[in-house]
Amino acid sequence: MLPGSMFDEFDAIVAWSPAAHLWMGENYTALVPSWTYEEKVLPYLGKVFEEEEMKMFMSGQMTSSEYVKMIMDRFEEEEFGYEYQYICAEGAGHMVFLPDLIPGKYRAFNGGTPEMDLKYGLESWEKMMDFLHKCLD
Repeated sequence: MLPGSMFDEFDAIVAWSPAAHLWMGENYTALVPSWTYEEKVLPYLGKVFEEEEMKMFMSGQMTSSEYVKMIMDRFEEEEFGYEYQYICAEGAGHMVFLPDLIPGKYRAFNGGTPEMDLKYGLESWEKMMDFLHKCLD
């Protein structure tokens, strides 16, 4: 979503389990940027996770749905001029997209069951393809 907010070259954007803001890079134990533009660091939330938070994060006890709600609220407040849709996958986890391609080590990342990940993964894939055909044809 970030490049789509910065450049006009995109005709469609799809985001699965997006964040509502920029986080640090995937080190989680040191503050490193995840995004730069023209050799400058883009502002990001700087927070090193505590050990207990990392356990919750990796075991599926923290969810991403609040971020999506924040994004949808911002779209409504700003009268976003493009089509958008929010799919809430109850019982699925952060890795709901392409569920059979996620390595076993990360299967429970931010919750979900294999059955719900598969169900909503297939459903969201179909909706995404319909959306892309509509936007790009």
